[in-house]
Amino acid sequence: MSTYSGKAFLCQAPNDFGIEDKIWNYVPNYQTALVRIKCVGICNSDFSRLFHGTGHIYPITPGHEIVGVIEESSANSTLLKDSLVCVFPLLPCKVCKNCMQQEFNLCSNYSYMGSRQHGALSTYIEVPNWNIRTLPADLNP
Repeated sequence: MSTYSGKAFLCQAPNDFGIEDKIWNYVPNYQTALVRIKCVGICNSDFSRLFHGTGHIYPITPGHEIVGVIEESSANSTLLKDSLVCVFPLLPCKVCKNCMQQEFNLCSNYSYMGSRQHGALSTYIEVPNWNIRTLPADLNP
């Protein structure tokens, strides 16, 4: 297990924000990678959660438009340390009828980074490998 420290933006409730010190304990495994955030977007759905109380959960760390670099992954992963990546924030159940037909956007039991669980307005985020796509290194933001 590796331990990383950083910061995370936290919305406790609408119009109630703070920055917290956070520790990430990452255990390398074949299903996830730890991504160090380089860029994160805030969109209209985040704005509504932050200021108008439309969040699914509070407290929440928003941010689902994510670009980062692989900080750590399992030794047998194709996701190499320092690779530039983008993250697909939808977390489908992969067992419902729609998921079985690979219609993940129609999943009946999904989660979503930055909406139904903590997002990427932080130093790091642990992400399922399925949600990570490598970007060309010369695209470095």
